[in-house]
Amino acid sequence: MMTHWFCRRNGSRPTTSPRRARNRRRPAIEALETREVLSALYTVTSVADGGAGSLRDAINQANALTPGTAATIDFSIASGAQTIELGSALPKLANPITIDGTTQPGYAGRPLIQVDGQSAGAGALGFSLDDDSHNSVIKGLEITGFDGGGIYVNNGSGDVFTNDVVGLHYSGGLPRVVGNVTYGITLTNQANGNTISNVVVAGTRYNGIIITNSMNNTVTASDIGTDLTGEDSLDRNGVALGNGAAGGGGSGLVLNGSANHNTISNNVIVNNASDGIAIISAGTSANVLVGNRIGIDLAGTTALGNGGSGVSLAGGANGNFIGQAGNGNVISGNGQYGVLLTGMDSVGDRTTGNAVAGNLIGTNAAGKAAVPNGVNGVVVNGGASYNLIGTPATGTGTVTQAGGNVISGNTGWGVYISDSGTTGNVVQDDYVGTDVAGEAALPNGNNGVDVVNAAAGNTIGGTAAASRNVISGNANEGVLIGLGATKNLVEGNFIGTDATGLAALPNLLDGVYVGLGAVNNTIGGQDPGGAFNTAAWNVVSGNGTNGVKVVDDGTTGNALSGNFIGTDATGSLPVPNSASGVYIGAGTSSTTVGAQASGFANLNVIAGNQADGVSINASSNNNVSFDYIGLNLDGTLTVPNQGNGVSIHGASSSYNRVNLTAIRNSGGYGILNDSGVGQGWYYDSIFGNAKGGISQPGNPNLQPAPVLFSAVAAGGKTTVVGTIINSPNKNTALNVLFYASPPPTSLAAVQGLTFLGQASVTTDASGDATFTVVLNAAAPGGQVVTATSDFNVSSSSNFGNFVTVPAAPTSSAAFVGTDTTDQGNWRKAFGVDGYDIAGDSGAANPKLPSYATLAVNGASAYVWAASTTDPRALQNAANTGRVAGTFYSSTAFSLDLNLTDGKAHEVSLYALDWDRRGRTETIQVVDAGTGAVLDTQSLSGFQNGKYLTWNLSGHVQIRVTNTGPSNAVVGGLFFGASPAASAAFLGADSATAGSWRGVYGADGYDIAQDPSAGNPKLPSYATVGLSGVLNYTWAASTTDPRALQNSANTGRLAATWYGGSSFSINVNLTDGQAHKVSLYAVDWDNQGRNETIQVIDNATGNVLDTESLAGFQGGKYLSWSIKGNVTIKVTRVRGPNAVVGGLFFN
Repeated sequence: MMTHWFCRRNGSRPTTSPRRARNRRRPAIEALETREVLSALYTVTSVADGGAGSLRDAINQANALTPGTAATIDFSIASGAQTIELGSALPKLANPITIDGTTQPGYAGRPLIQVDGQSAGAGALGFSLDDDSHNSVIKGLEITGFDGGGIYVNNGSGDVFTNDVVGLHYSGGLPRVVGNVTYGITLTNQANGNTISNVVVAGTRYNGIIITNSMNNTVTASDIGTDLTGEDSLDRNGVALGNGAAGGGGSGLVLNGSANHNTISNNVIVNNASDGIAIISAGTSANVLVGNRIGIDLAGTTALGNGGSGVSLAGGANGNFIGQAGNGNVISGNGQYGVLLTGMDSVGDRTTGNAVAGNLIGTNAAGKAAVPNGVNGVVVNGGASYNLIGTPATGTGTVTQAGGNVISGNTGWGVYISDSGTTGNVVQDDYVGTDVAGEAALPNGNNGVDVVNAAAGNTIGGTAAASRNVISGNANEGVLIGLGATKNLVEGNFIGTDATGLAALPNLLDGVYVGLGAVNNTIGGQDPGGAFNTAAWNVVSGNGTNGVKVVDDGTTGNALSGNFIGTDATGSLPVPNSASGVYIGAGTSSTTVGAQASGFANLNVIAGNQADGVSINASSNNNVSFDYIGLNLDGTLTVPNQGNGVSIHGASSSYNRVNLTAIRNSGGYGILNDSGVGQGWYYDSIFGNAKGGISQPGNPNLQPAPVLFSAVAAGGKTTVVGTIINSPNKNTALNVLFYASPPPTSLAAVQGLTFLGQASVTTDASGDATFTVVLNAAAPGGQVVTATSDFNVSSSSNFGNFVTVPAAPTSSAAFVGTDTTDQGNWRKAFGVDGYDIAGDSGAANPKLPSYATLAVNGASAYVWAASTTDPRALQNAANTGRVAGTFYSSTAFSLDLNLTDGKAHEVSLYALDWDRRGRTETIQVVDAGTGAVLDTQSLSGFQNGKYLTWNLSGHVQIRVTNTGPSNAVVGGLFFGASPAASAAFLGADSATAGSWRGVYGADGYDIAQDPSAGNPKLPSYATVGLSGVLNYTWAASTTDPRALQNSANTGRLAATWYGGSSFSINVNLTDGQAHKVSLYAVDWDNQGRNETIQVIDNATGNVLDTESLAGFQGGKYLSWSIKGNVTIKVTRVRGPNAVVGGLFFN
């Protein structure tokens, strides 16, 4: 996340990088390079305040040179430490002058020359520089005791101050505070491009260093508020080393008055009375603070706290960088805050656009142990807006990328965002409450992140993995949003887990606490494109109490959408919160747990928790929707909550909704409502919960559950019959919702796994209603159906009883073969049970058998020829001609066929490449329930027509796919095949005459022209059709024994079917068995009739038997043993016509 480094002036001080090991050295100032300019040299040889050899005299001589002429002042005052005590201020430098204290004999890295101004008078400055003295160097001096300040640069540029000690005097190797009264070093009024390096600035009454209205200056490798060791807080006399400690209340370093583009790097800034670094006022911008120890010693282990904040930004400071990715600061041990961003200036300019990145805030330099800031780690308040705490997401990083902050170990809160007008701030890519590796707790003493006191529109986290915060290990809540905070967003974080998101690293209390009047905040990932992006989700797991807690009066309108709560980051393994996943408490209302609109992009996975998945307590109008409670994201693994899936407690809990939510395998009930009213649940999937689906033990207005009588699935639908008894809603429409599940072990265990559909049922004045409902979904055979009822999606009932759906017949397909000989003459061999002929618009088409339903999906219809004699065209249903039509698709279509009687039936399709396009296609028979392919056939070369025949059972789809140049076609579908016909002549009977009863017709009969109600009476296995027949009655009533007894057995009737030349009787025996069939003929009026009787196989046209009938004026029966579909053709040989009086079945 960041890199910090420091070096001693004469050696390195290695430290550990928080996230990437990097070794750097703190740069020492090297000897000045040789310059190709003329330079005068003056040597100070006396400690006197004036006269030859004095410092004052040397400065005066250098100032007297031609303007712009460089000069060097070195020292040779005997040897060792010397003090120059001034009685007045030194002259302001008027030329580029180098004053080099390192030239004093005996110099070994610590200044030996003290320039002391304790007697110089009020307002005296130690060294004063301006634009005339640019590129001057003050080097290797102690500068102490000046009332107006140690070094003052006004509009000077290019000056260097190095290896100086400002405010301390060393004697005997130990420092003593001899502080400058105002500031240690001042850069002001466009003092640009100056360098302060390897200096000590300590003991000043007010600020150590102040940079105002100046730019491009560098303060580096210096000790501000401590001595040369960077480890001490007191001088040898016990006097505080910190700037402002003498009563002025100053800071270590101040940037203000539009100071900009200054770099503050690799310093130790400690012990100061106010802030370590204060950045103040509008226009103070683009300053960079990197590599500093602020509030902690050089070793990075011991607090040397600044009295206020480590870094404060206020009064409209904008666009500053407090640390950078890979090169942050250690900001720890300070008396108040690590970093404070606050307020606005007098004209309303906010503290805005600042970035705090790469820092260790509240820890040691290794990021492994706490060095607490006295209150909070980072505070954003007073209207500070649009600041970034962390680093911008790159979209390619991970939670361990270098960049963000470690904000841990602080006494109070990790991050505290507060106040109305504080808006648009972003906290991302930070570790809050953990060590630098994100694997061990380093708790903040209160909450990890607070957003409170009407702060609005701030974001904690982000939608990319690189934006993720790890907010874990804290001593109270992970995140708290409250006290009127509104429209804030918490997304993409690990809250309660380690940096992998796979193991618990608990916050002591809740993961997220939303309360104290928080309004319209969102906890959960909201991908800006609306995509399903779990990288934007929070993982809120492993916490000491609840995952998310929503409580307190006035807390309303908050949304929990896009979270893993109780699982690891994969959503598949439990990382339990110790209480409920979500707890919604008294005084709250209108909390959304789940998607805020139709769809699943923002659902929650709430699973693995040690109490309830969602617990609602004395709260109303909450909505739990589109969530997975107790199972993983793709629904393949159960991750049970130990309590109830959803529990609703308290009489004041009312009108809460649970909808479109999967609630599985809870240790208690799927839904428990112990006393509240008006609760509603609908379209949920509730199954496998240990105590049952829904329980409402204390509901005073319980809606009665529907009582079901039956549920039958057929044709893709389910028909349910049931009743509702004694509803409190009289003469009112109720919603009844139906669910299917595997069979329960007991009535108490009835639950609803799969929502089938709903219906509106109206009660009568007693609150009763009966219903028969057809649902547009088929419940699987062998499963059970149950139902709930509700009034206006509230006051929902428990699940009622269950009824078992009869098992659906098993689907099967066995290919029988092909037929290319019959062409369109389907009546020969196909369609005995029924048919559907494409393009046949006649009333007789389609004719489906009772055992079948058929739907043509994805196809259009086309007629090549509505009437034709081409034998390839199918005979129409009326048998009056032929039609060439087809179902077709350029890609594919299907024939959805459900054979509902559980038996196998012969089914044939006919395909014809009528216009000879060279069509080819693939025919698949697919199990409609499982999608399994039962058979595949390829079809080509069918320009003369081809039948494909299968034995099918159950619910199948016949899928027709075009594999050729034109389109896929099917001309008709036929059910049942004509069995092979046979006919064996049994003999003739001239004795019985018309007295057929007891001899013929035991199974049935058809008597010509008999008007009795019982005629004809055909057996179930037979159909009879007459073709080319005329009717005639010789005697409607007679006692002549040649006349047939009528069907009512009340007399005799002499009548006949006849034809001038011939007529036909079609007899179709459909059961595949042979039966005795007899016909009776009488030449009633003695016309000498003679006729021929032929029995013909309808499938093949073959004549199965021929008999001659003559001399039958007394009446004669002819009998055959017939099987299958035949035509009895009667042809006149002699006499006026051919006649038959009746047909009889035995």
